[in-house]
Amino acid sequence: MAITLSGDGITSAMIAADGIDGSKIADDAVSTDHLANSINTEIAANTAKTGITSAQATAITANTAKVTNYNQTKADIDALGIAASSITGALPAISGANLTGIDVVTVATSAPSSPATGALWFDSTTGIGALKAYNGTGWDQVSNKFTASGGTITTVGSYRYHAFTSSGSFVVGGDSSIDVLVVAGGGGHNNGTLSAGGGAGGVVYKTSHTITAGTYTATVGAGGGNETAGGNSTFVGITAVGGGAATNGGDGNDGGSGAGGASGWSPVGGVGGSGTQGNSGGGTGYGNDGGRGNWSGGSYAQSGGGGGAGGAGGDANTSASTGGRGGAGGVGINMSSTFGTTYGESGWFGGGGGGSTYYGNVNPAGGTGGGGDGYHTSQSNPTGATAGTANTGGGAGGDNSGGSGIILVRYAI
Repeated sequence: MAITLSGDGITSAMIAADGIDGSKIADDAVSTDHLANSINTEIAANTAKTGITSAQATAITANTAKVTNYNQTKADIDALGIAASSITGALPAISGANLTGIDVVTVATSAPSSPATGALWFDSTTGIGALKAYNGTGWDQVSNKFTASGGTITTVGSYRYHAFTSSGSFVVGGDSSIDVLVVAGGGGHNNGTLSAGGGAGGVVYKTSHTITAGTYTATVGAGGGNETAGGNSTFVGITAVGGGAATNGGDGNDGGSGAGGASGWSPVGGVGGSGTQGNSGGGTGYGNDGGRGNWSGGSYAQSGGGGGAGGAGGDANTSASTGGRGGAGGVGINMSSTFGTTYGESGWFGGGGGGSTYYGNVNPAGGTGGGGDGYHTSQSNPTGATAGTANTGGGAGGDNSGGSGIILVRYAI
């Protein structure tokens, strides 16, 4: 039997909780015209509450695209309102195979084998610690630590050397500490048969000299000629004094190291010249006196050796019975432990020139460090004398010239 209800015939109070569910109502059996107006009103209000505007829908779509597409900028992520503090956990590992356009730097104490031009290598050798780039034939240092040019450049181990065998410029980029050796020219000879040994050029050695960017003049002194002193050498405020010149009958001349005294054809030979090289420009100076000449009676006359950087020139032998002997040149100074053996006399510098023996048969030896040997003579026939060795500052022997000076620079690389 059908029952027809009108108006508000059934109220919520008449229906038990959960008394009616969707399974008891056929599809489309209830429409708005079967519901009370108050229920329709409430449904419409709730629909409005849960609905979204078109602007909100657009924002959701845009943000969904940003979250879905991980390849976003920081600005995109900031727009989502995600604080950095909200991101926790470990980031995924990045494979190097996925990285392009990045040069790999090899870190090692030895250079990579078969490098391509432009390859990078960080030389981790103790005392170097510098980045280097391969130029196609060798490795160039890529660093603002220190650069320098000028003179003849060599690299041995962890040091670089600049040798100025003639005057030039030392051009520096950056700041560094350098070790410096400055050697003056050796003193010259006298043309006479009684010439004494020339004094060695003065030597100055300075460690840990602070140098800054700029251009520095290196002046290398020449060896002295006939009765001429050696030339001074100068560099970074250091002056090495030229060696004293020999004479043919009197006292030796003063200089970086003094020349030997001549025999003088008298009972008393000439006095050796004084070594005047002192400390200079913060470096330690080396120079010594020349040896004394002698006349041993009759025709036997001998002259003294020139002073050397490491020792005084030898006095002439006074023995008349043996004919006597001229004094040997003073020994130079050994710098091989700092500057190696390529320059100087196997690393020795500033040897004095040997004196002369008149009516004898022995050549007085020059001092180690480039000193020239003196001569022995039979009156007008001087024999066996040699010049001071070039770029050692060695004094002249006999009637020869002194050796030119040199400037050496060393620094760590």
